[in-house]
Formats: sequence, C-alpha cells, structure tokens
Amino acid sequence: MPDLHCHERFVELLTQHRAALFGYIYALVRRLEDAEDLYQDTALVMWSKFREYEPGTNFVAWACTIARFRAANFLKRERRRRCFSLAIQEELAALQATMAEDTSLQHDALIDCMKGLGRGDRQLIDLCYGAAKTFREAAEQLGRSPQSVYDSLSRIRRALLRCVDRTIARQQHPRDVEEPQ
Repeated sequence: MPDLHCHERFVELLTQHRAALFGYIYALVRRLEDAEDLYQDTALVMWSKFREYEPGTNFVAWACTIARFRAANFLKRERRRRCFSLAIQEELAALQATMAEDTSLQHDALIDCMKGLGRGDRQLIDLCYGAAKTFREAAEQLGRSPQSVYDSLSRIRRALLRCVDRTIARQQHPRDVEEPQ
C-alpha cells in the first residue's frame, strides 16, 4: 500500500495533468462517455502502478502509455462502434499527446519565469489572480487606479510571454537561441 506522501504526489500529478490525459483518451475513443469511463479505469491502473513511476520523468507520457493500452483493450471489445481504424485513432491520440506535452512545457516554463519576476510584480499577480480579486478591488487595496493595475498586468503578461517563448526555444533548440543583450 503506497504511503501518504506517495498518495499526495499521485493526486497532485493526476490533477495537474488531468486535461492532457483526458484529451488523449478522448482522442482515442471519440465518445465522451467512453472517455470518462476509460479515464477512471486508467487512473485506477495508474494508482496501482504508481510505485513503478520514476519521479522526475514525464508523467504525461507514462500516463498516456497506460491509457493507450487500456484504450486498445477497450476498442477491441467495442469494435462495432469504431468508425476509425485503431491506427488512425492512435495517430490522433499521438497528436493530442504532443499538444499536451507542449502545454506541459509551457506550464513549466511559466513557473520558472514567474520566479524571475520582481517582488512587486509577483504580489500584483497573486493579488489579481491568486486571490480572485477584480482589478478594481486590487487597485483599491494597493491605493492605485484600476487602469494602472491593468497596465501593470499587461506589462507583466507580455514579459512572461517573452520569457516563456525564450525558455521553450532554449529547451527545444539550445544551440540556436541567443540570450538578448
């Protein structure tokens, strides 16, 4: 039986990557009801095999591998409802997995880029997005105009977007990307 820390880490990873995994499964089976059932089944299998997952490796790839086998078994049983061949469905699912991996890369890059923000910028981001306050409420709390809060957030978002783009480009093509002067 996995320990509490193991359970918490599993729930954290599954929650963080739910959309990517569900999208992958849906791309394979193409019916919402089937995807929901298969997602639950896959999550149970993942939990039973979580001790085999190697921390620090690509959780989405590991989860999608399990989901692909579960889906293949499901599709064999449901062959009469299949409108695409299994090969085409696997191609669609691979495309979905690539898109999910891109989203995961963006998420990781954003986390790193957020660490590079100044204290005031991080505080403004936390206040406006983390505390679920409106621009007006944040402005009142900071003693600023709503327009100044909006302008600051626009500047921060542009900086984060540039940072995320650079970070991903460096990861994908480390020799081709030069740091801006």
